[in-house]
Amino acid sequence: MRIAPLALVALALPATALADPGADEVVAKVQGYYKKVDHLKGTFRQEVSNATFATTKKSHGTVELARPNKVRLDYANTAGTGVKRSLRSDGKHLWDVEHDNLEILGKELGRDPVPVAVGVLLGTAELGKDFSPSLSTSSGFGDAGSTVLQLESRTHSAPWKQLYLVVDPGDGHIRETVVIDSGGNVNHFFLDKLDPKAAVKDSDFIVDVESKELRKYKVVDIAAQKPRTDK
Repeated sequence: MRIAPLALVALALPATALADPGADEVVAKVQGYYKKVDHLKGTFRQEVSNATFATTKKSHGTVELARPNKVRLDYANTAGTGVKRSLRSDGKHLWDVEHDNLEILGKELGRDPVPVAVGVLLGTAELGKDFSPSLSTSSGFGDAGSTVLQLESRTHSAPWKQLYLVVDPGDGHIRETVVIDSGGNVNHFFLDKLDPKAAVKDSDFIVDVESKELRKYKVVDIAAQKPRTDK
């Protein structure tokens, strides 16, 4: 399924693992920072590494986040200006607008869980409740000035193997999220210059398929796996 990049975001130690007091303090700082934030806007970089073919695909663009559970990622064209792809969610629906293919993939989220990384950035994920956190010094992620949190899922049913959050030790904001799946594939997001004061509108997170810009796009209902509208 192509709607997946916000797997922007955890993994497998026993749920009985002892808590790391240092990690608990970092978790509290992270959640304290994001619970004060209503919205964020900035830029991102993404590196997706395929373990089977030993390849890495790099992309970048702009990101907007707002409560409750609203997200928008605009992927920039690799050459020139403009947006190649726009992934948007208003918390109830998810749209993947592919400008190259003139296609919009959409679905209702229903009870689908919000990706962990998004939930953390919106202050809706309870890291201490849903995960067993620990501090990692050997992950290879982040720099010397970062704190790296490794999160273990308490449910043993997470669709990933490992989750890391690279945290600024000063105020607790997240610099990077890293998701590693069972096949060893790595989805690495770098979050840059996220501004909690930048203007964000509700309409930023919605796709109007009847708009002049998108009127000629084919709309595909992902849940039905067949074209719903073909204009």
